[in-house]
Amino acid sequence: MFSIAEQQTGSEQITPCGGNLQLGEAVHQGHGHRLANQASITLMISQTSGSSANTDYTAILSSERLARTYASLMLTRPILEEVIARLELPTTPEALEKRITTTPMRDTQLITVQVQGHNPAEAAAIANTLVAVFAAHNELRQSERFVATREKLERELDALQQQIDATQVQLEAAQGPAQARERNRLAELLVLYRNSTASLLKSSEDLRMTELQHTNSVHTVEQALIPMHPVRPNIALNTAAALLLGLVVMVIAVLLLEVLNDRITSSEQAAEVLKTNVLAAITEIDGQRPTDRLVTMTSAYAKASEAYQMLRVRLEVARYGHGSKTILVTSGNQGEGKSLTAANLAVVLARAGKRVLLIDTDLRRPTLHTYFGHHNLRGVTTALIREGATPVDFHLHSTKLDNLLLMASGPLPTDPTAILSFTPVYATH
Repeated sequence: MFSIAEQQTGSEQITPCGGNLQLGEAVHQGHGHRLANQASITLMISQTSGSSANTDYTAILSSERLARTYASLMLTRPILEEVIARLELPTTPEALEKRITTTPMRDTQLITVQVQGHNPAEAAAIANTLVAVFAAHNELRQSERFVATREKLERELDALQQQIDATQVQLEAAQGPAQARERNRLAELLVLYRNSTASLLKSSEDLRMTELQHTNSVHTVEQALIPMHPVRPNIALNTAAALLLGLVVMVIAVLLLEVLNDRITSSEQAAEVLKTNVLAAITEIDGQRPTDRLVTMTSAYAKASEAYQMLRVRLEVARYGHGSKTILVTSGNQGEGKSLTAANLAVVLARAGKRVLLIDTDLRRPTLHTYFGHHNLRGVTTALIREGATPVDFHLHSTKLDNLLLMASGPLPTDPTAILSFTPVYATH
């Protein structure tokens, strides 16, 4: 006769903890959070042609370098100080520089200037004034290269003009036949002075043309307008970034939990960890009443019943040659199906022609009697403390199968460990 015993191994309860990872961003405007507006202006650098021998590629590189140079020069202290002075801004050049961004456009001679500020009108005024001040400074800086030559020509022209005026006065004063020769000399000298003046005027005009050809100018392509909408906070962008960041964090958390998770979630993992074979894998059995969960009794051809049949076969194969007659069904935690497994396994063993005694030794939360529809007024506890010649059979329950008997746990004792000190149950043959 086989005896199938169920024994409670511990009362420790492990409650898995879990939680939802939530990530969000609240964007609001309060007294300390002002909106940021941005004004933008575009300017073009007109670069001089220089030498006609330059190739197109060299000209492009030169234009890009010039644009980058001008973008940096626009943020120098003298430019910023004059902008502050013109607009009477209550700020410093360092603070103003942090609000301005100059960006050369690739492969062009264009520069975009962006100014941010809480006041839309002020941001637009700063952008337009900055370009105007820089254009004036740039023109002045480049014209200084020709100042000395221009001043020299002007001095020579002034000197010639004085000589022409003096010669004209002398010519008018030389009257009479005796002064005829003097008048001819003064007239020739006057013509010479005027020819020199014409030559100096031509040199001055040539200098002006040279200055124009070798001066890089700055032109405004598009004036900065007062911005109508703030650029910060960008609620749509911030929300999208928060969602993306939350997704990334969740993926990382899931991967981390997967790496750190040491729970056994499949029969294959159990076999690998325990280095043994899995006899059977049984799905969860549902039922409104406890008797409905005894599936091997109510539905012998159900999928779960076939799994218990496979368990029985593999148990018999495993015990072949060992002669074992007792099978213990246990688990580490409560509620994992010890009683249900023991009850269904007892039924399939009895159906296979074995004489089976099913014993419920769970003295804290017994449930075996409920699967067979019996009370729990007698069982293990009453058999241990029996008096006189009361046979052990008195404490057994019959089932629908003649060769399957049930010994329920019996009335629950106050101290389950103390009752185990009584005389143990004798096996019935």
